[in-house]
Amino acid sequence: MLVVSGYHAAWRRGAFGELVLCTIGAMLLSHNIRIQKKNGSSLLPRDDQAFLVARPWPHEEAKRAKSTAHEESKPSAYHELNGMWLRRNLPFLDLYFSRRKQSDSSPRPNSVPPKNYKRHSPLAAPPPVQLPPFLPVHTSPMFKLSVVAALSLLSGVSARTLTVTNNCAFTIWPAHFTDLNVAPNKPDHPTGWEAPPHTSVSFTVPDNWKAARVWGRRNCDFSSNPGPNSCLTGGCNGGLLCDPHTGTGVPPATLAEFTFQGDGFKDFYDVSNVDGANLPVRITNNKGCPIPDCPVDLGPNCPAPIKGPFDSSGFPVGCKSACLANLDGNQADSANCCSGSHNTPATCPSSGVQFYSYFKSNCPNAYAYAYDEASMSSLFTCDSNLNADYTVTFCP
Repeated sequence: MLVVSGYHAAWRRGAFGELVLCTIGAMLLSHNIRIQKKNGSSLLPRDDQAFLVARPWPHEEAKRAKSTAHEESKPSAYHELNGMWLRRNLPFLDLYFSRRKQSDSSPRPNSVPPKNYKRHSPLAAPPPVQLPPFLPVHTSPMFKLSVVAALSLLSGVSARTLTVTNNCAFTIWPAHFTDLNVAPNKPDHPTGWEAPPHTSVSFTVPDNWKAARVWGRRNCDFSSNPGPNSCLTGGCNGGLLCDPHTGTGVPPATLAEFTFQGDGFKDFYDVSNVDGANLPVRITNNKGCPIPDCPVDLGPNCPAPIKGPFDSSGFPVGCKSACLANLDGNQADSANCCSGSHNTPATCPSSGVQFYSYFKSNCPNAYAYAYDEASMSSLFTCDSNLNADYTVTFCP
């Protein structure tokens, strides 16, 4: 273009010398083009020429400024995806799932390229090629089994299984409560449900489950009275589903209590009649650890001052504690409740608790009052490293 413009300018001015110079320049330029075409080269500088030539991607010149924009170019969408490879162009190892093709001339036969498919032009990023197979990942059946086993092991560490069984001849309504002020983790199961006779329910509980209790409710009717008094024994705030913050259960109720990963990395668990009793209960496990229980229905033979409540037929469905019955008339400062001036093991011995012997003789492996640890048969432990699963059975 410059040569043609020079011709016109020289012709208009009549400058014969300039016209001759333009003609010579045009001849030399044409000759140079023919030589470079014959040698297979172009007019571009060698660095740019090297950049435009398709080479394995990513290429060694990736850090050069002109190739930076193309460095992260992905292979075309029609390229076959099969296998695991490592990209080597990043400062960190990035798994890139692709087996790349050497050829880029056209899509595979009998295949339709996507709508946005474009053939690689000389100015596009170099076409991808298959990387050396320095790290192919082949998943054999044994590898898959080992992964499954590892995941199973991890899942076993993070949670336990709790099974609640109703072995009674009548329907009960089990419930559970977790003190979220002590630990934020709670079971993945509704806080209350109906359990027909001889049925079981299993669910996961946190591996660090703490300040937790499970109990059974008797003679419930949630349709007309959906609150803490919806059951004769063991009712809770919330009705069928106990309130997660206040639904601790209305006594009398026999409790199965749990704290996992406690002091010394031990599971602590017990059966408690401190709030009275309403159902026989046993706690078993799958690791051979001790078994607390109260295998007797304490209602029928309960001493008169603490017997009840009663169902419509007059049958006692519970047995209150001396504290709950308020036998000494002052629950705030009571030897029966271990409260006030009696709030230590030394000031609240079992000898000062009314009807202690009735509970302890019938259920020696259960709590009979607040400081019953001295009996050495109320609180039980299991090594938390065993990750024991537990079963709470009503009417064992």
